[in-house]
Amino acid sequence: MKNTILESLGLDKHEKEIYTYLLKNGVSSPTQIENGSQTHRPIVYKSLESLMDKGLVTKSSKGKRHQFLAESPEKLEGLFKNLENNYLSEIEDLYSYYEVGKSEKPEVVYSKGFKAIQNSYSDIVNTLKKDGKYYRYASTTASNREKYLPVDYREKRDKKGLERLIITNKKSSKENVRLGSRVKTLPDELDFLDDNFGQIIYGNKVAIIDYESQFVTTIESKKYAKFQEKIFMALFEKL
Repeated sequence: MKNTILESLGLDKHEKEIYTYLLKNGVSSPTQIENGSQTHRPIVYKSLESLMDKGLVTKSSKGKRHQFLAESPEKLEGLFKNLENNYLSEIEDLYSYYEVGKSEKPEVVYSKGFKAIQNSYSDIVNTLKKDGKYYRYASTTASNREKYLPVDYREKRDKKGLERLIITNKKSSKENVRLGSRVKTLPDELDFLDDNFGQIIYGNKVAIIDYESQFVTTIESKKYAKFQEKIFMALFEKL
């Protein structure tokens, strides 16, 4: 097992050595651990207490004699899960600080190319908070859009429980039917989605995507995004 993995889970040098020793040697006494890991006795006891708190080591006693056994590495999955949850929580907090410190003046960013579109979809799942919502006008078919989605897009989207509402045209609606009632279709007389354009409203941002020329315009403004969301929902509820 690579030490860097154990370090990322919060184990210090001595805890790594003792846990690895117990994995290799099975049930051991403090003396055996001290000799086998070449760690001083006080540090052995301190490290064992910490490993037990983490659920990685168990202790059995017979009279005054104590023995210790390493738990299966499967236990590490729980530590990974806690680390991941803490990471997501801290990232959300950092984004909140970032938003508070920003000016109300809209920021407009222009980008071009395949990667620009892909980055827009990554930004949605990376910046929206858990159980967030985004709104999308879809004129391109899902099969054409698929190639722009990052590999981990759906995994992150579903993990956060993000809800998406879509307004599309008849040409694209069959591609989005799997999303059920969260998709509304424009009638022919109101169809303004005949070009290969899309618009996504999420958080404080509005991304306008030209799939044909692979050009993205991103407007970051809380007021503007809210205004666009209201327009979207007014139309969505009428369809």
